[in-house]
Amino acid sequence: MNNIMTLAAGFLLIFGAAVKAQTPAEIRLGAGYGSYSMGDMKALQENSMQEIGINVQATERFPAYFNYSLRYMFKSEVDNHFGIVAEMGSTGGRVGYADYSGSYREDLLLRYRRIGVVVESHHALPKRFDGWLGLEASLLFSKLIYEGEVNLTGAGTASEGYTFYAWGGAVQPYIALERKIGIIRLGAQAGVCLSLSEGFSLKGDRDTKLVNPGKNNEEVVPGWNGWRLGMYIGVPLTASSSKEN
Repeated sequence: MNNIMTLAAGFLLIFGAAVKAQTPAEIRLGAGYGSYSMGDMKALQENSMQEIGINVQATERFPAYFNYSLRYMFKSEVDNHFGIVAEMGSTGGRVGYADYSGSYREDLLLRYRRIGVVVESHHALPKRFDGWLGLEASLLFSKLIYEGEVNLTGAGTASEGYTFYAWGGAVQPYIALERKIGIIRLGAQAGVCLSLSEGFSLKGDRDTKLVNPGKNNEEVVPGWNGWRLGMYIGVPLTASSSKEN
């Protein structure tokens, strides 16, 4: 929590300095879609299915899913932007089984939040389009929620749940294509996320790690690596930013 407060304070300081200096600025609201490698999570899911021993099936295996972002961009020079990025996304896995005797369900729900810096360089394109080459470097916060439930016909239901956290970092190079319509900018973006992270720790007890018995009790690490596609709307916050690239 202290780290989050420090990041928030830094954001406000940069915001205030930019306003005071009348630096051209822009807010970008984005929505996208991305894939996630999740090698450790898939291995953990496979091990769980083998241990249960009945005809359990995986109905979700950490698929590609939506993400949402906010970027606050400043113009340092005519052809360069820099700023702050915040993004959140999620995915998950589920295994389950049901017959006349009862049912079994096990959910692994993953979410991430990242906050960092972004720099990008402008490249003019024909027909009033603008191109950007960019790079984002972020702190990465991962959350895993485990939920398990067993229901035996005539005997009732038993359930359990745990929450785990992990810290890490990510870099995301990308290219973007943008078109200005009035004062608003519409853009499409494509890139790849490369992430590193520590293993998951139990909420409230960082010494208790999530491990995979099927891999010699190796720590389970979130894998957010994958491709990213997105769209965004850019809105200028100063008059001068609406007149420049």
